[in-house]
Amino acid sequence: TQSEREQELVSDVESSSALEVSVIENVPSSDTQQSVPEDIFDIRPIWDESVETQIERIPDENVHDRTEDQQDDQERTEERLAHIADHLGFSWTELARELDFTEEQIHQIRIENPNSLQDQSHALLKYWLERDGKHATDTNLTQCLTKINRMDIVHLMETSGIDPMQGHGTRTYADTEQSLALDHSEGFSALHDEVNNSRIRA
Repeated sequence: TQSEREQELVSDVESSSALEVSVIENVPSSDTQQSVPEDIFDIRPIWDESVETQIERIPDENVHDRTEDQQDDQERTEERLAHIADHLGFSWTELARELDFTEEQIHQIRIENPNSLQDQSHALLKYWLERDGKHATDTNLTQCLTKINRMDIVHLMETSGIDPMQGHGTRTYADTEQSLALDHSEGFSALHDEVNNSRIRA
């Protein structure tokens, strides 16, 4: 009958569809099995690169830490110079001459800082540090202060009285520049010996 034929057709279509689905499901399964070793192989270079990247980052982290140390040293240096400037008063012009500043430069400092002797003293020491760089040391500053009879400031520097919180009375200002290469304790010891030797020679 017509209805029986229709049922047979429907049954054939369903069987055919089921077969196609089965074939389709089996095909990617074999592809997936074949691609697994390739995927694993592809992952290895990525793992290696990540390790190399981590190794490369180690120096960057050390540089970051050392940069912070350098900033701390710069802050201590500025604080020390500020304490010295606070005690100079009228003597700043005499100190400027001993530090080989010209009369014109001294006059310029006065013009740029007309409000107080303290500002003028601060400006002098700032210019000295910028000009002499690594040669701007406690030893040089002490010698110049001695020549202008400001032993009171020299005594404060030697006893670390101007910087009691840090305890770096014999550190040179060049340490600010050398802080990336010197250990703090080693730098302090070497500078302490240098100052003592200069006193013996004097």
